[in-house]
Amino acid sequence: MIENNKSRSTGLLKGEEYRLRYSDTLLEDPSAELDEIKEINKYLDKQSPAYRQELDALSQLENPLNQDTRVIVTIPAYGEGKRIKSTLEKYLNQDIDPRLYEIVLLDNHPEASPRDNTNEEVSKFIEENPQVKVIYSHKAWTNGEPATVGNARKHVLDIALNRISKRGQSGNTIIISHDADPLFYEPNYLSSILGEFDANPEIDALVTRMSRPEDALSKPNVYIAVETLRLLEEELVKENKSLGEPADPAIFVGGSCGMRASILAAVGGCNPNASVNDDREMGWLIADARKWDPKRIIRFDGTRMITDARRFMDALANELPADMMLLGFNVKPEIRQLDNEKVLSLIPDDIVWELLEADLDSTWMSQYTGNKLYANKFPDAFERSMEALGIEYSIVDGRLALKSVDKLLKNLSKIYGREVGIKHCAPIIYTNEMIQEIKPFFESLSKGAVEARKISIGR
Repeated sequence: MIENNKSRSTGLLKGEEYRLRYSDTLLEDPSAELDEIKEINKYLDKQSPAYRQELDALSQLENPLNQDTRVIVTIPAYGEGKRIKSTLEKYLNQDIDPRLYEIVLLDNHPEASPRDNTNEEVSKFIEENPQVKVIYSHKAWTNGEPATVGNARKHVLDIALNRISKRGQSGNTIIISHDADPLFYEPNYLSSILGEFDANPEIDALVTRMSRPEDALSKPNVYIAVETLRLLEEELVKENKSLGEPADPAIFVGGSCGMRASILAAVGGCNPNASVNDDREMGWLIADARKWDPKRIIRFDGTRMITDARRFMDALANELPADMMLLGFNVKPEIRQLDNEKVLSLIPDDIVWELLEADLDSTWMSQYTGNKLYANKFPDAFERSMEALGIEYSIVDGRLALKSVDKLLKNLSKIYGREVGIKHCAPIIYTNEMIQEIKPFFESLSKGAVEARKISIGR
């Protein structure tokens, strides 16, 4: 899932493009109850004949969707041969009837890149576990096709929609979007997600709790990066009465989210040109189509999954702010082959002051770029997040400077059961050339959503 060139372009939608994707049902009534089959068929009818033909071939229609299937798990996989069988085995602990769900997996790669052993590993799993239905498809991106995470996600989601359409009955089907690197699901993962949707008809989509493995979180800089992101995302979408800012829909995360098949089709599916942030954009499309009603996309704490921390670790091992992992997402396919233990060994057991300061400063500056959608609420949300972590800071000429991490050190020492100290590295310096390269990239992450929301509800 990489671009054919090493462009920094995100390929995300412009604000005026959002409404062009919505079905007439949503355009006429943003609060409409959606008919699954009607919305899916309208969406598929908009696709080109050539794509529809390809989609039929990828959808393994000779092995149709069961009549009683309620959940379709979708996984795009690129270069994941060494871990994909383990990923699929994580579903063997689920407490749901296997007849109620299936897994759709898209093995994808650029045509010029060699195909790995994903097919063989998936075949082994299917042979050993016939009770779990897996639909395996293979796609090699040809020249001219966007070999992006967005296009891989579009294809695998469209396969799911196509299979529902061919079944021909509305089943209030839930589509779950995953990455290929989960490490653990709670046994109630699928059943509780399905139960939440069934109990709350107004919910279009949800994002579950996600955590990182204990060995990665044992490194203070990794722990702080993960917790900063979690706390900030939770705070940003809360209502801020003092500012007169309403609550926002939960922030979508493609690694562990679910949505009704009907809403996915009604907002026009996934953006195939998105090279990064395709998951957040999908959430913003749903939110915008529903007039940014916070009840439509929720954070669901009724279950949990643990996902790989390789991107966090790679960024920190290379002494980069954690959010810089986004910048290299589409140009570092080799990250999928990382030996996590080796990378983890490169990260100190103490807080690296300069790296933490650069990380938090980068996050602070995101209110002007990737988090611009929440700009009015950002300073308060950031302050509450830092207070929860025990970090004191000041803003000097618009940039963040660390003042004290004494409370954080005490908290971490209790968590780890050992003394946590501070060490130093060379200052993290951004040259003007670096800033000019990365600024447009990060500014584009939320630009379309900001524009779309102003068009939709005027704020």
